[in-house]
Amino acid sequence: GRHIKLEFNYWNSIRKMCIRSDIVICSTKEQRDKILPYCSKVPIILDYHDEVVKNPKKNYRLNDKVKLVWEGMPSNLYQLKLIKKPLLKLSQKYNIELHIVTSHTYYKFLGKYGLTQTQKEVDKIFNNTIVHEWTKETISDVVRQCDIAIIPIDSNYFLTKFKPENKILFFWKMGVPVVASNIPSYARTMNNANLDFICKDEISWEKKIESLILSCSMRHSAAIAGKEYAEKIFSTGQITKKWDDVFKVVEHLSISNV
Repeated sequence: GRHIKLEFNYWNSIRKMCIRSDIVICSTKEQRDKILPYCSKVPIILDYHDEVVKNPKKNYRLNDKVKLVWEGMPSNLYQLKLIKKPLLKLSQKYNIELHIVTSHTYYKFLGKYGLTQTQKEVDKIFNNTIVHEWTKETISDVVRQCDIAIIPIDSNYFLTKFKPENKILFFWKMGVPVVASNIPSYARTMNNANLDFICKDEISWEKKIESLILSCSMRHSAAIAGKEYAEKIFSTGQITKKWDDVFKVVEHLSISNV
């Protein structure tokens, strides 16, 4: 019911929109490469974080628990299954507490059917879990109190494999070290920040999380390096300039077509 005309092929809908557009804004190099055959002007612009980045983390000492944090849409919770075994192994040595920032309830099917309790679903993956309702007023408080952010991604699925690095940049701007899956945007971002917390398999997930658990100085240095990179390359001013450039092009095209 979201389309005027029935369209079975979602990509075909996107392709037709790109063809009739003067400018298409996307968020990764991979997306841009896919769109360029249909539109010649394809700038890459990432999200603003001003409303959710508040009072970044400064204390990197562990308390009696190791607090991991995951943030995202409930429909993506299944991706935590990718690191279920590493989490269980680490929990045998450390007091791991997993914090989930999302909606407390969600519909499992088509966004309309199968109302589900998020806590019930995440308990199937890791039982020492706390679910926090996502709000822009409270997310920074939850993230700041955690020690390590985790971003497992299902790289077998096209739409998730080519996600942008927005989430890594958010956690870095909050001063939290990040361990993430090996997808193109995440690997590029980590490499550009001179950090090595990209995971290709379950073993690397376990090792990289544990390396951060064992070293306060590593947590601190990884967080600061990420924060400095995110604030330098993806500042509010730089993102705004990209939008300004887009509107200038649109204005020029409008005048030319008069």
